[in-house]
Amino acid sequence: MPKLSRVALALLPCLLFSPAVLASPPLKFAPHEAEYELHLDQNRPNSQVLRADGKLIFTLSDGCDGWTTDQKMEIKFLYAQGQQATITVRTSSWEANDGSSYTFSSRTLNNGKETEAFRGKASLSATGGEASYSLPKGKTVKIAPGVMFPNQHTIMILQRAMTGDKVPNQRVFDGTDDKALSDVSVFLGKPQTMADDKNVPEKLRKDPLLQGSSWATHLAFFPIPDKTAKQQPEETDEISTPDYELKLDLLANSVARGLSIDYG
Repeated sequence: MPKLSRVALALLPCLLFSPAVLASPPLKFAPHEAEYELHLDQNRPNSQVLRADGKLIFTLSDGCDGWTTDQKMEIKFLYAQGQQATITVRTSSWEANDGSSYTFSSRTLNNGKETEAFRGKASLSATGGEASYSLPKGKTVKIAPGVMFPNQHTIMILQRAMTGDKVPNQRVFDGTDDKALSDVSVFLGKPQTMADDKNVPEKLRKDPLLQGSSWATHLAFFPIPDKTAKQQPEETDEISTPDYELKLDLLANSVARGLSIDYG
């Protein structure tokens, strides 16, 4: 699939609730809704895709005892032989503040027809955990000790960014596709200010949520070979190609000033 990159973004409507303190070093997730426009940035040789346009709407809400994340991504593809397709992916999750429990659901539609759907809940402790699915019914996934849910992983990334430390490879469970688990490699760039980011539209430069330093954050999501499904990523020497890569201009309040998605 071709690479999709942010050309323009809009953050709406900014602050919804007072930010809540999540971790130390002091971090504050800002509840917010953001809309990102997606356009084809570059194509691979011999790609059949001529054009791709769409948008991603991301909503983060504070539920006192946890955080709810909702995403809707819709992309329209135009192929070399004239065919068109609209791919829609909707995901929703709730994660406890202490990272011990997690609920999730996702749907993928191709031209309005459902092609994938997942729903379930998971729990974690120091000794590991398990995810149980209501869709597909009866599916379970054992979760090894040390695995994180997505928000806890974001907290770790931001803590390392603020202290200037390297982010270790981490296994993450999100449950929103058939693989459920990914090994995530993270590279953090140097902090940059709003003045350094020329891609933010002028009308958003005074938005209070977009102020402060951000870090160019590159995440690569790798598949897990079956034989190492219960191991942490540092325990396997197998090298693979990432399923996809995500690049964010990530602020300390968890808001992304911009993003790009590369599906390889």
